[in-house]
Amino acid sequence: WEKHFENFRVYVPFTKESGFKGIVLTSWSTSGEYGYEWEIYGDVLDMLPIRRVYPLSGYRMLLAAHIEAVKSKTPLNTKAFVVRYAQERFGLNSRQALLFQKALWLNETLLQPKTPKKDREIAFEAAVKTSRILHALKPIRNVKELSHFILMADLRELSTKWRRTEATINSKDFTPAQVPAAVKKLTTLIKESKKQDRRFVQLNKDSLYPQQLEEEIAYRNKKMMMIYQRLSRVGRK
Repeated sequence: WEKHFENFRVYVPFTKESGFKGIVLTSWSTSGEYGYEWEIYGDVLDMLPIRRVYPLSGYRMLLAAHIEAVKSKTPLNTKAFVVRYAQERFGLNSRQALLFQKALWLNETLLQPKTPKKDREIAFEAAVKTSRILHALKPIRNVKELSHFILMADLRELSTKWRRTEATINSKDFTPAQVPAAVKKLTTLIKESKKQDRRFVQLNKDSLYPQQLEEEIAYRNKKMMMIYQRLSRVGRK
């Protein structure tokens, strides 16, 4: 969230000073990078976006911030905008609106298999804190919109749990004796993920086609399910 708002604060004024008349989106992948599915002899069967993100339905606040940044004659005061948005849009009091802003600004390190353990733990603790803060808010209007923020935070928390488990499984110290415990942990994560999948469908069923919803869920859970299935087979031997 902080990075998105920093773009509005810094880049929008730059475009104005540089005489931009508009910006053309040239990539349908959010990161501008793709993975490829290859056929024999080097033919490409399909191009897939490397980085999948939450649907636009959860980002009304970013659209409003972009409009505000474009209209404003001075750089967007990002934190003040978020606090004001939380008060006006969700009816939060000043204390809760500030907590909302601070929760969104907590650590959001992009986690990868090789992310150092220290960074994984910091990201996990921040994700747990963000989720707890958002769940405790008491909106009096536009509850569904705030539910997107809560779900995104819960998805983030689950992702950090998964990365911790994945690191343990991929460790050189991981032994066959640890497989049952790993399967049990993955089973718990999968159950949690299925609950979030149902919330995801409920919140996004009016903005995405059923097949798109299924694809998003499948991509998000694919690696975790694949490792669970493999370890489950090993555990039965």
